[in-house]
Amino acid sequence: TLESEFALTKALCVNISLLRLSLKIRHPAIRKKLSNYLSRNLDLVRQVRARVLDEEDESAANNTARGELERIVDRVSENDPTLWDLGIECADQRFISLRHRDKLQLARGLANNKFLTEIRLESLGLDDEFASILGGTLAINTTIRILNLDGNRISGRGIKAIFGGIAKNNTVTEVQILQQQADPMNAEEEDAVQDALMENHSIVQVGLYLGVSESVLEAIRAVLTRNHRAQWDNRRKLSLE
Repeated sequence: TLESEFALTKALCVNISLLRLSLKIRHPAIRKKLSNYLSRNLDLVRQVRARVLDEEDESAANNTARGELERIVDRVSENDPTLWDLGIECADQRFISLRHRDKLQLARGLANNKFLTEIRLESLGLDDEFASILGGTLAINTTIRILNLDGNRISGRGIKAIFGGIAKNNTVTEVQILQQQADPMNAEEEDAVQDALMENHSIVQVGLYLGVSESVLEAIRAVLTRNHRAQWDNRRKLSLE
């Protein structure tokens, strides 16, 4: 029954150990939510395994030559002036196997990088921990213009953290965080994103799933229109000087 399916949803919301469920669920929305919970649990297991392997291999890793993608992470942290466009997608399976701490190092390394302008990290299993660090990074970084994180595992909590950093950023113009395999934003998180964008004056394009909150959607559209008009006016003034 529908009541039983709702009860199952509530149970899985707090369960973090179940990885597979063989039941016929009739309601599409409930079926999708259950799938998200199972994906979340699987991601947690992968994170724990990755961290255990990191700890076990830490001493050996220090003496091992770093691979190509690890070197890219190092180049970001080292502020390499020849690296200005960072694009890694799911087709590059090497990034999936990149150690969890290296992914977090990448997020931290962007904070003081002075050359990267475009970041595209799509379908790479990036999670809320990565998003939380990235939010702090965006509050400091002054060169990133375009950010695309489509197809990862960033929930509403992680999206809120990212936009918390964007509120203090004045260079990012485009942000896209669609098709996340995680819980969507709740009403409080959507309001937080709206408030963050109200403080930002550089973003003119946002790709984000906002559920059913029409008022938030309209407010964000108004902000993007305001920013676009202000930037156009500034360019016009410069051309006349």
